This record gives sequence, structure tokens and C-alpha cells, in this order.
Amino acid sequence: MLWCVLASAGEASEASHMQPSARALLPQEFATPQRSPSSVVWTPSTGAERKTHGLFWSHIPKTSTTFGRTIFAYACQPAEQFANVSTHIPPQPETGSCDRLSAQQNRLVDQFALYRHMDEDKRSYVPSRRGPVVRTWYHLGAPTAADDEGRSEVAPGVAVVTLLRKPSMRIRSEFRMMMTCAPHDVDTCHAGPAVNPTPGTDWGWEWAVRSRALRALFDAYQSDPNVSETVSAQRYADALSSDNALWGCQTRMLLGYGCHESHEPTADERAYAMKLMRGSEPGVGFVGLTERYAESVCLFHAINGGSLFAFEVESHNATRASTEPASPVDSIFDGQDNDPDVQLYDLAVARFERELRAHRSDMTACLAALPAPTKAR
Repeated sequence: MLWCVLASAGEASEASHMQPSARALLPQEFATPQRSPSSVVWTPSTGAERKTHGLFWSHIPKTSTTFGRTIFAYACQPAEQFANVSTHIPPQPETGSCDRLSAQQNRLVDQFALYRHMDEDKRSYVPSRRGPVVRTWYHLGAPTAADDEGRSEVAPGVAVVTLLRKPSMRIRSEFRMMMTCAPHDVDTCHAGPAVNPTPGTDWGWEWAVRSRALRALFDAYQSDPNVSETVSAQRYADALSSDNALWGCQTRMLLGYGCHESHEPTADERAYAMKLMRGSEPGVGFVGLTERYAESVCLFHAINGGSLFAFEVESHNATRASTEPASPVDSIFDGQDNDPDVQLYDLAVARFERELRAHRSDMTACLAALPAPTKAR
């Protein structure tokens, strides 16, 4: 479950942003929401007018499904339709309801809407602990097009919106999610997307690569059900690194590839991704940080306009990533200079801090208006 911690507007340094505030360390009780989930919590000083078109949510795995509620409540009408959306599955807007999304994102919305309205005997479902759910995710790389010299770049008119997460912690989170498959029959874990009850089928990797990663986890568990997390993590890392599929997920997705696609970004591609993150090349409209969720939601609205609704932040002011302790396996997943995501994340933090300063007044007002920290059930 998620621990919800309100970030302070004064937490401005990269060194401190991973540390919980003094307020966060106090015992927290379950709080009853003081307002309707669909009520407006805060509106930027510029008003409720939405400023941005062409949004494309490139949902990097393990960086917060919940942020989709903010994206779609901003881009689609009526916003209140997302008030009761589970944090475990992305919002599913209806066709024609999203006037601020890019054509590429609207095609996904249309595809998902058509799927939902099919006769049940024509649908395929993904089993889950909460019952069968329709397979709808947004784990896709940025839409791209060739420039005049044939190089791939973010498609014209697209404003990519995404959250980044500290690279080693993001990989650790996905590894632990994939580990849920280890005690089960490996053939079930390898099953096709339409019937697969295990995570990660849509993280943009070749089927053989995913199978190898699952086999490594399965074999480790079968040989010793009490196998240490460190041993399993090392086997998972080895299985992916042999196909250049371990590091660089966030960089690849910014370049239009799948998170775990077996592709090593070229020097030119890496340079382009870093320019996108700095903002010196057009294409990325907003970058938030999973570890600073409350600030990210406020900053999104401060930059793009639109009202912030209670359901965007109730019981999810921040994510567990902001306070979860370090783990011995983090060193296994820390690629340092070999992982382009390390530099990309550093640039994202610098951009985030820069934009916080540019919108200081709005950020102070927004954070003060958010609900008090609570535990999420």
C-alpha cells in the first residue's frame, strides 16, 4: 500500500528531496476527507483556463499510475468522471471527451473505449486480485516522427507529460512486482497478453527477453523458496543486461522506444534525450518526480492551468517512494555511468527545481491547500 506524505514547498535541494519532512515523521491517523473528491482544491493564479494542447502521457512503468487522474481530468470533460478511478488502473475516458490530448493519445483512448464497449464474449481480461480487469495501460514511448535529415524526434505538436523516478529505485520496484510471479507456474507467467495474470506484459520488451527474466526469478525460487532478495535481484539484472534491456528505460521511452526494448541508445539519441529533458528541444511539456508527488501535481497545474481536484491528491499526497528506505539491491540496479537514466534523472531534478522557483507563489498556495497527510489503506 502507499504511504502518503505531503511535501514541503521549501524542500528545494536535490540532497534533501528524498528525506521525509518533520511533519511526515509524526504519527498519522486515517483521516476522513473533509470534502467531496470532485471538489476543487486549488486553482492557479492565472485561473482555471487550460493552457496546453497535444498532451501525451508516456507512463514509465513504476512511476505512478495515479498521475493519470491528473492528466485526464485536465484533458477530458467532465473532469469529475475521474473522481472514483482506482489508483491501480489508469483512467479510461470515453471517445471524443478529451480535447487537450494529442492525436496519438486520443487514438489510445478510442481503442480502449471500443474495447470496453465490446460484447463480453469478445473481450479478453487480465485476472487480478480485485477481479478481472480490462487491459488498458499507457506504457508507451513518446510519439516520434523523422526530421528533415531522417532523425527521429518527438512528433510535432506533441507535449509529452511524464514522471521520472530515481533509476535504481524504479528498477527495484519493477523487480519486486515481477517477483510476484516467481512462486507460480512459469508457463502461466509466460502466457500471452490476453490471458496473462502477471505484471509487466506491456513494458515494451521482446517476449524472449521478458521470458528470460521470469525464468531467472522462477528458477531461483524453485531452487530455494527462501532465496534472498539480493540473489534474485542479481539474476534478474543479469538476465536483462545481456540484451541491453536493464538500464535506460526512462531515456528509451523519451526517445519513443519501449521501457525494456533491447536497444542501446546511440550517442546522438542520448544527447537528444538530455536536450528534451533540459527543455532546449521542444517536445516535453511537463516532467514531475515520483518521489515528490504532491509538488508534481501542483506544479503541473501551475504550469498548465486548470483546477486541481480533491481526487488528484486525497489519500495520495505523495508516494511511498518518498520515504521508503534504501535497500541492498539498489546497488545491483545502479548503473551509474552505464545507465543514461542517471543523467536524465539529474536533469529532471534540475528542471523541476527551476520550475518550482518560477512558480513559487502558486506552489506555496497550492501545497497549503492540499489535504493533511494521511495513510492510504
